[in-house]
Amino acid sequence: MSAAVEAAILREPPPSDAPAKASRSATWMWIGRKFAGSAATLVFICVLNFFLFRVINPHPERVVARGRATTPEQVAELRHKLGLDQPLPQQFLTYLKNLVTLQFGDSTQYSQPVRTLILNHLWPTVALVGTSAILSIIFGLWIGTVAAWNRGHKFDGISTTTTITLYSMPEW
Repeated sequence: MSAAVEAAILREPPPSDAPAKASRSATWMWIGRKFAGSAATLVFICVLNFFLFRVINPHPERVVARGRATTPEQVAELRHKLGLDQPLPQQFLTYLKNLVTLQFGDSTQYSQPVRTLILNHLWPTVALVGTSAILSIIFGLWIGTVAAWNRGHKFDGISTTTTITLYSMPEW
């Protein structure tokens, strides 16, 4: 064996069983890809929601005025009020601005701002979701722990079957 090969072999660190440690730059690149993917998803959803309603119903002012005796002047006024008389790119920019500033318009059913309706129902929703999440965690940990301690027993089989069945059911 030559001296150069022996020196190369001696310089290599011994193999380790420890998992490879990711570098900071690789971690930041992974985080950046996740944020970029999330941003792209949000942009796609915003664009889809805007144009989907234009494809489904190209004349939304007729839906709002349905059931009322309206003149063409009233329909034109409604189009102006809703901003439907502006070019499509301007409508899209207004839509994005309203999304960012949480200005969702007025509810036609309740005649008040949608933002107010959402905020009025936010606390009960958070209370219900939070309570159900806490109870799910408590019961899930208890069932999982008992099933793990009694692996292969009757409780394990019943709990596994029941939880998989409930998990696969629709949430409504």
